[in-house]
Amino acid sequence: MPTFESIYELEKYVDESFKIALKEVADEIRTTLSYNYTKLWYARPFDNVNENYIRTYQLTQGLEVIPVKFNSFGELTVDIIFNPDKIHPLWVQETDKTKFNSYMNWSRKEPGKTESDGKTVAQWVAEWIEEGNNDKTYKMPAKHVFKKTEKQYNSTKIQQKIREILTQKGFAFA
Repeated sequence: MPTFESIYELEKYVDESFKIALKEVADEIRTTLSYNYTKLWYARPFDNVNENYIRTYQLTQGLEVIPVKFNSFGELTVDIIFNPDKIHPLWVQETDKTKFNSYMNWSRKEPGKTESDGKTVAQWVAEWIEEGNNDKTYKMPAKHVFKKTEKQYNSTKIQQKIREILTQKGFAFA
């Protein structure tokens, strides 16, 4: 453990150590979310979701950890978000003359139409997987990926992981 010339230096060191620990935990949760998407979506886990499963790969790449920061209450926070910009159109040849966007279109009559209720299909995907969708065109059962991952990482487990990381950095806990 380093020595500090002032309380300010100590506070800065503690804050940075907590940021690093929180980021490591968030990265682990993001990895678990990605794994759970493949496991729950395909009913089996993939060790390596890659470009061979283009849409699932894009979905898992869309899970992003936002940098750790202090909120307005002075608490450290980190968010794991789904970035719909990571999901791109997948054009499929339907006949000799026409292609359709198999992932983004609502209507084959209107190639390029990608919105419903003001959201793109890419924005809906995570919600559909989580909550399901009863639409006759895009019907899918709920998989509850976020809820199931949240159960895996209750606040006690997160606190234990942060404690482990900080202990490795030389912090001692009673």
